Amino acid sequence: MMLQSNYVNELRRGGPFTVLAPDDEAFQSISNQEMQRITGDPDARLALLKHHIIPHTVCLPAVIDTHKMKAVDGERLQLACNQSGVYVEDAKVAKDQIIAQNGVISVISKVLIPDRARSVMSLLARRPEQVSTFNRLLKKSGVESYLTKPNITVTVFAPSNFAFNQMPEEEFSLLDEDQKKLEELMKHHVVVGRVKTESISDDQKVDSVDGENALRLKVYRNEVGVESAILEEQDIEGQNGVIHIINRVLTPPSHSIMELLQSKEEYSTMADAIHHVQEFEPHFLSSVTNHSFTMFAPTNDAFEKLGKDNLHSLMKNRKKLKKMVQNHVVDNMFATGSIHTKLQYNVQTEYQTVKVHKEKDGLMVNSAHVIEPDVVTRDGIVHCIDQVLVPERRRRKS
Repeated sequence: MMLQSNYVNELRRGGPFTVLAPDDEAFQSISNQEMQRITGDPDARLALLKHHIIPHTVCLPAVIDTHKMKAVDGERLQLACNQSGVYVEDAKVAKDQIIAQNGVISVISKVLIPDRARSVMSLLARRPEQVSTFNRLLKKSGVESYLTKPNITVTVFAPSNFAFNQMPEEEFSLLDEDQKKLEELMKHHVVVGRVKTESISDDQKVDSVDGENALRLKVYRNEVGVESAILEEQDIEGQNGVIHIINRVLTPPSHSIMELLQSKEEYSTMADAIHHVQEFEPHFLSSVTNHSFTMFAPTNDAFEKLGKDNLHSLMKNRKKLKKMVQNHVVDNMFATGSIHTKLQYNVQTEYQTVKVHKEKDGLMVNSAHVIEPDVVTRDGIVHCIDQVLVPERRRRKS
């Protein structure tokens, strides 16, 4: 394998190294299918080799405690000792080392397979404390077979167990009852090709394999997001793809912003206000722009706080109405997970700047409370608020 990868020249030129050499039985314990998968992929094969090389000399028989050392591939290996001997991960180390001119060789009882040489399904299975629910639902939905197809690479946005626990119980129960809905949901979390965070641009769209919905990728100040979720663990790279563990389940959106407001009675006043603006500006919030917006949507109760006369006057004044509506629309999409406590964010709406900050009892936009955050739509995201964001009067320059 080392000759096949042409890595032997690297070992001849450099050093000192510690080479962890699996014995013949170690290789025989790996299935032919898995071995062919690894050796048939030059990148996976090279990653496997590098995972067995430590870039300095280690006297393994002398190890008496637990240590972590970085292999050439960048992953850390755990060295430990117990009554039965010295181990690298779960591979037992032979007592005698072979001394070479530029390092040492230690024979080990198992092949150490790095993440880069594992399949996506194998990587998910190795993280039960993080993604066991997602892994189970992938198998139940049948989407697992898509992820194991030969000659295909994928990116999987895997919701954590905590993310599934946050789902309403009734909604989660439906996934076990409705096979078609479950399959659609699982496919919505999978993208063809490797999407690593280093290549993501803000508001980038990638098509999920559900065949209908694109996923919108976000680059925030300190995080990367997808739809309303934040990536908790990024770029877990395997042989046939990449996994990002996310903090929310991605539900395919069924409405545009305007359709959502029109479908819920509590938003009817805001829907009417937008409709009036669209009468003289037809492309306002139009899906033809292929753009994603953030909408701070006041409830009907929020509008009633303005007073009946003020509300009536606002609806009749085309200029003021447009400014008011624009003050609730951000020409970009952001999820509440990107907002950190003790920080204030000046967010530019289509009219003025609003101040967004997070307190113990939730998110605030100016003095308005966000009472229902992160409702994802086809053209953006809606945060429901309990006050109207009345534009500040601009002083005239003297």
